[in-house]
Amino acid sequence: MQAIPKLRLIGGIRFNSWYNPLVKKLVLASQSPRRKQILKKMGFDFVVKVSPYDEDTESMKYKDLGPKKFAEFLALNKAQHSIKDNPDSIILAADTTVDLKGKIIGKPKDLEHAREMLKDLSGNKHAVYTSYVIMDTKSGKKLQKTIKSELKFRKISNSEIEDYLKRAKVSDKAGAYAIQEEAGEFVQYTKGDYLNIVGLPSGVRQDLIAFGVKPK
Repeated sequence: MQAIPKLRLIGGIRFNSWYNPLVKKLVLASQSPRRKQILKKMGFDFVVKVSPYDEDTESMKYKDLGPKKFAEFLALNKAQHSIKDNPDSIILAADTTVDLKGKIIGKPKDLEHAREMLKDLSGNKHAVYTSYVIMDTKSGKKLQKTIKSELKFRKISNSEIEDYLKRAKVSDKAGAYAIQEEAGEFVQYTKGDYLNIVGLPSGVRQDLIAFGVKPK
């Protein structure tokens, strides 16, 4: 016979014995399916509430910051603009930027722009910065970290680029590629945290735990 879990009385309400009132609600302030997948694999329960920050419009004003600071600026603004709608929560916001010789390679505007990006990346080493912000909206506690990884694409022919653009969804990806999807065939080598290139560094897990968010 399976044991019936004991109930605990907290504030006049009875909860199952595994209930922990200290475990915080986690809000992912991003529409990225890659970040969602990474968080799930890390074992976290969370809700997705995309930040109301108008990244496309506002970011154009600050591209002179450089790739690293640009990623930090966007991640912080995504988090700050999510505070109002998420009281007593832990917000996780992030931004990933591709750095090709100091030039910011963001998300492509259209297929032609994606084509140009891939031609620029072909045969070249580049860096990927992912900046993430964890914020406790009740206490005001905040943490921001930025992680750098590197990778190099082999030479990609024009026909390979055209075939790739027919198969892959590129509009929501910095640099017009996702390393874990079709573009993986272009990668010659990587250096650093692989998950950082995907969109969320592996160190996020321990930082969330430190903020009171417990994985399963």
